[in-house]
Amino acid sequence: MNQSELMTVDAVFLIDRLGLIVATDFSVPNNDWKPSKENITIERPDGTKVNAVAQFNHSHFNIPDPSVPMDRRWRVTICILNFDKDNVPIGSKLFVRTELANQLLEPKD
Repeated sequence: MNQSELMTVDAVFLIDRLGLIVATDFSVPNNDWKPSKENITIERPDGTKVNAVAQFNHSHFNIPDPSVPMDRRWRVTICILNFDKDNVPIGSKLFVRTELANQLLEPKD
């Protein structure tokens, strides 16, 4: 499986019953995009690598300001399953299937 770098981790937080959430800023691509579980690789700042499973969802953010566009209200979120914060230090890089990286990194029209 070919993988490409998706992002560098700036922040993570643990939510009970959901898991380890990685702070992201990705638009929901295309109308045919579906949430999925994906095999990812985490490259920590010390160079060690670990494989994990992550749930990629589209999530609604309740933003009361009516001037905020719909694209900012619906975003892709990443939840790394069965990991705690110590396993994904700030500065880690996430690698995903190249096709998924291309979808999420493609500029929005």
